Amino acid sequence: MKETKKQHAFAVDRDERNKRRRALRHVEHTHYMVHQDGQQLENEREFETCAEHAEDRQIVAEMTHSFVSTINFYKSEYGGARPHDEAVKEALALDESRRQWVEGLEPEKVDWRHIAAVGEHSMSDALALWTRVREAADDELYGSHTKNRIGE
Repeated sequence: MKETKKQHAFAVDRDERNKRRRALRHVEHTHYMVHQDGQQLENEREFETCAEHAEDRQIVAEMTHSFVSTINFYKSEYGGARPHDEAVKEALALDESRRQWVEGLEPEKVDWRHIAAVGEHSMSDALALWTRVREAADDELYGSHTKNRIGE
């Protein structure tokens, strides 16, 4: 194992990190769903995956949570206490408007609602948007902005 001295406090060997991300891992996953009538469903699965693919699944889960939260907002008193079908239509309309302007949005202003809106239309575009946000975070972490903040 090669020893390298960190250039700054947050230094990470990106090659080593990418190798770890691609290494296979055993994952147990439990998915919970609640039907409209209140019945709770549970699905358990085990599979082998790499961290990169597990991250993709987590992104999908976050996107789903974001979309469901938007629907629940429209069903709440604050969102107009709309029936479920109407709330879904409102959430879809909102996602359409988000998709139209998210491309030029600065990475630090992108949130799960934006990624979910893009993912509804194209999953590969949503993953590309997530990658853009993650790479911008890496650049921020390793770039001059961080160095200036920590006094290096």
